[in-house]
Amino acid sequence: MLKSIPIDFATAVFEEFIFRVLIFSSVYYLVKNKIGTVLLTAIIFSFAHLPENLLYFLSYFLGGIMYGFAFVKFQSIWVPTAIHFSWNFIQGAVFGFPVSGMPSEGILSLEITPDIFFNGGDQGPEGSVLGIMMRFIIILMIVFLKSGPPNQQFLRFKWNWSKMK
Repeated sequence: MLKSIPIDFATAVFEEFIFRVLIFSSVYYLVKNKIGTVLLTAIIFSFAHLPENLLYFLSYFLGGIMYGFAFVKFQSIWVPTAIHFSWNFIQGAVFGFPVSGMPSEGILSLEITPDIFFNGGDQGPEGSVLGIMMRFIIILMIVFLKSGPPNQQFLRFKWNWSKMK
């Protein structure tokens, strides 16, 4: 179980850096609308996970909303990274389910009968109806959790184009 911590953490840091810091921030710079940016980057996040069907697409889309909303609400890359790490670690290292289609060895040794509806088949629980329900619960938790004081510099960009020439 401990050997999966560095891999799961590196995956979460990498994906959140790409999707929240680079893509989210860039899209927000152009559109100046946080809700629209969360939705657009959630679509990109979903397609990046190469969903094979509508259920997988919806699950990854909700994952993108979950991480994007956490990024906006808590104004920190570390909150969505922690959620992402926990999501992957609990599925894989604890329960032994596949994570995003990658097989995992967990504390529990489960024999998985492929059932896209209940356990997501080869995608793991995140590709199932139950995984989608769990994402909704996490999104609601993010809504009701108290955030810290607003950071006036969050997503503010100051470019000096004259220095770039």
